[in-house]
Amino acid sequence: MPDRLFEGKFLDRFTSVDERLAELNQLLRDVLAKKPEMVIPPVTEIPRDALSILQQILVEIRSMSFTTKDKPIFTYFTYPATGDRKTVGKGTTTIDFLEGKVSLPDGTEEFISDSLRAHLETQCRSVFVEASEDCKIQFDQYGKYPIDAEDFFLMTWMNFSRITLFTTKNTDIMVEASTNPETILRKLKMPSTKLLLPITRTPATKDLSTGALSKTTELTSRFKLLSVLAHFDSAVSPTVTVTFDSSDGSNYDTVLKKNTLSSATDYVFIGGDGYVFEADDQIKVDITSVAASVYLTIFTRKV
Repeated sequence: MPDRLFEGKFLDRFTSVDERLAELNQLLRDVLAKKPEMVIPPVTEIPRDALSILQQILVEIRSMSFTTKDKPIFTYFTYPATGDRKTVGKGTTTIDFLEGKVSLPDGTEEFISDSLRAHLETQCRSVFVEASEDCKIQFDQYGKYPIDAEDFFLMTWMNFSRITLFTTKNTDIMVEASTNPETILRKLKMPSTKLLLPITRTPATKDLSTGALSKTTELTSRFKLLSVLAHFDSAVSPTVTVTFDSSDGSNYDTVLKKNTLSSATDYVFIGGDGYVFEADDQIKVDITSVAASVYLTIFTRKV
């Protein structure tokens, strides 16, 4: 547990020594209830002049790790408490792990799954945050860190009791935190489909008897081209061209694949690991005019 549990802000809210003593007495009783085998002098009420003695006892308590069969006990938090995503509005969302409360942009409050105070703790040590939109995160009063849309933020081995999320639009978030400094890191080492970023679909359709189709993605982040699929409502023989549209200019544009189909109703191009492009690069698909309608989908994933 932290070395400064009974100093600073924790005691600022008390206005007299009597109130401080009452809080310390209650905390000591709570500790004894959780760890009855601890050898502590039998004290029911601590007199005013023994405050220094009590604080010395609590220093000893804080130097110990509460254990069950020699395994550390850690506290875990999730928001929302169900472990799903929660939509928060534009503005500031503050998650206070010490009190177990969440202050939302609309002024309302909710609760997370637990609180630090309930476990005689004052600091979390690791956190994992998912967000559906670009936003920023702040720990206590320190600096802000960006989180990209449909990305996650991970921090381990850091002391904090509160995080604040700054959103510019409705954003789906999910937050997990722990008093274990590497709990989330261990979780990330395990396979989890949750960490697979969503696929972006870029669709287009056209009656090719009225002219050729040209469709370009509108991606703003680094991405991987997964596939290009086209279905024709009758067997036709168009030419399909998949082109890398470079953000460095047309001189860098490169044809990735060009095929002339023969009485086909479907076209499939498979990308993958070798087709990773930078932010503001695009993929363009051109299909020549034929007597059929086409239904095109370009699949990409942010990386």
